[in-house]
Amino acid sequence: MEIELDSTSTTIHQVSKTSPSRLPHHHHQTFSGNYIFSTQPHTSPLIHTLHSEWIDSPLNSPTKQMSSSYTKVYETPSKSKALNFITPVSDAKDASKRELSVGPFGRPNTPPVTSETINNNNITTVKKQVKSMDIFWDMLNDVTGKDKLAKFGQYALRLLIHWANRSETYLSDSQINIKSINLRYNNREKKLNLFMNFLKHPQNFVRVIIVLVCSIFSTKFAGMVKGLSMYRQFLRFGKTPFRVRKLLGKFNSSLGVTKDGIDYLDLDNFNKQFLNKSTLGDVLGLYYGMNDESLLLYKLNFLTNKRLHRIVSRHESLAWYYDTIFGLYNAYGTLQDLSSKEFELKIQIQVKSRARVLSKQLLGGVATHNNENPNIQVNDDKDLMKLKEIQFKKHNAYLDIYKGLSDFIFNSYTVFNARLPFDTLQIWMGISASTLSIVKIYRETKKRLEAKN
Repeated sequence: MEIELDSTSTTIHQVSKTSPSRLPHHHHQTFSGNYIFSTQPHTSPLIHTLHSEWIDSPLNSPTKQMSSSYTKVYETPSKSKALNFITPVSDAKDASKRELSVGPFGRPNTPPVTSETINNNNITTVKKQVKSMDIFWDMLNDVTGKDKLAKFGQYALRLLIHWANRSETYLSDSQINIKSINLRYNNREKKLNLFMNFLKHPQNFVRVIIVLVCSIFSTKFAGMVKGLSMYRQFLRFGKTPFRVRKLLGKFNSSLGVTKDGIDYLDLDNFNKQFLNKSTLGDVLGLYYGMNDESLLLYKLNFLTNKRLHRIVSRHESLAWYYDTIFGLYNAYGTLQDLSSKEFELKIQIQVKSRARVLSKQLLGGVATHNNENPNIQVNDDKDLMKLKEIQFKKHNAYLDIYKGLSDFIFNSYTVFNARLPFDTLQIWMGISASTLSIVKIYRETKKRLEAKN
């Protein structure tokens, strides 16, 4: 079959050995005779199809091979492939519209396969939004979450008690103070007289009320601060035996010690497995845990030696100080590593994107099919997910650094017995460190719950 197109007219000359009866039945009304005239030259499906596939490239003239392949492309799709021709609709009531639209010569109109159509045809999972109360509930069921929330409450109460004491001291004098108030208004009748005298002396009444409220607040919540401190120590209590067992097991495995004795002695293996940063972190954790648990035993009156109590208190501060410095070092190293990975992945994404654009410019229409390949979109999504994961961890590394700096400032004045620039510096550093820890745990818990949903 040979087809000739005249650029100056809309007539299509057909010279064929086959009879017109072989054409599809629904085209007999449009074409007739050896010379086929388009009744609608500007909207003819045949001219549009020929123009889009053959006329754009003068070298691609239709041949028998192309006509056979052309027919093969538009053969009736199978049941499994028919989904690709369904036009996605958003409304369930228009489900009847999900039918194959018929194009020229009985072929289905197939839209180009892009990432949009693939995403629409695939079954997408909808993430259930996680509520903040669910996240806090999960944090309360975790030991670390309990510790950090209790730490925030502990230092927040300390700050409020400090302000209450200062307000009480500022408003008190020789006549109006908590002792005189308790002596003067020590029963219900006298307290009612206080309210009756409000109109006579409103300023003194307000002062008495504020002093009384501040005194009650400080007295009631001072015990809660001590209780939260002991509660946090109970949450940390009991880890020392497991840390000792872990260090001994790591030491024996690095030396090759078994139940029957030493099988081999490899100093290089010992240096790699035991003498590293991980072991240093375990030693510092053991050092801090032993002193911290000893302080709890003193609070419970299980230990009573005062001299040993001073030694344990001193070493507990030193252990926390060393552990904070080591945590800052690890957080900074993690941040540098994540920044390097983020930079490399961004370069990789840009290189892939520019390579596709360049291939499209060089190869013309061939690159379009490559762009429409769903595997390319999947790979791009994977790269973006990796980048998002790296940025998530990088944000957590920043939180670890800021939290470590807060602990470092807090404990520096304790270790070196330095004078505070203002009274509430350590309290504010405690609030800052606990808040940053809560934010980090909140982000990790939210991510984990979203992954479950």
